[in-house]
This record gives sequence, structure tokens and C-alpha cells, in this order.
Amino acid sequence: MANVGSKGRIKRAQEAAEDTRAQEHQHLAERLHLIFAVTAAGLEANFNQLQESISGWNTHQGFWQSDNSGEKIALMHSELSEALEADRKDLPSDKLEGFSGVEEELADTIIRILDFAGYHELRLAEAVIAKLQHNLARPYMHGKKY
Repeated sequence: MANVGSKGRIKRAQEAAEDTRAQEHQHLAERLHLIFAVTAAGLEANFNQLQESISGWNTHQGFWQSDNSGEKIALMHSELSEALEADRKDLPSDKLEGFSGVEEELADTIIRILDFAGYHELRLAEAVIAKLQHNLARPYMHGKKY
């Protein structure tokens, strides 16, 4: 019978831990909502300027002679694959001194995404902010296992 009591205490401890995690989750979500509310306009303006600048430069450099969206998206994906490989092998950047391979390849991914969004005049900054705000309302792990 002592075993039943132990199981009950363990279950109560797990429930208390879940309640604490839920409260921490809510507190952090509230803080992030406030941060987004205060910084969204500046973030959006800076993001848009970076997007336009990257796209303009890449157009000038000849990277938009072909407007094959599938190819451009595949190139974004290839940068993520290179980041995965750099992470798996713990590789340093081969082009940027003092940076990891993961940092370099994720930067390449972001540059390609911003270039694509700029060329196609997508409202990526607005979408990122809206998606972040949407995600703040979602439960811990979005109710999923992983």
C-alpha cells in the first residue's frame, strides 16, 4: 500500500511542475507580447529596409535573371542542409573568421529568404510579427510531443 501513496505523491509533484511551467509560459508570453507591441514598428521598418537592400543588390548582381521560384526555394533549403551538416560535424565557417559553419549557413538562409521576399514584394516582416504573436497564444509545445 505504501507504493500507492508514492505514486500519488509523484503524480501531484508532476502536476505541480506542469502548473509552474504553465504559469511561467503565460508570464513569458505576456512579456513577449509587450516587447512586440513596443518594437514591432521599428522592427518592421528595419526588416523591410534590409529585405529591399538585399534584393536590390542581388538583382544588380544578376541573381534574378531567372525567376524560378522553385529553384530559389530549393536554394534556401540547401543552405539549411549545409547548416545541418556544419552542426553534425561541428564545422567552423570557411568564409567568416570567428563564426561557426552553422552561423554562416543560417545567415545565408536568411539572406536568400529576404532576397526572395524582396524580389516578390512579400510582406515578410508583417508576416513574421503576426506569426510570432499568433504563436504566443499557443500552449506549451503547441500541445504536441515534439
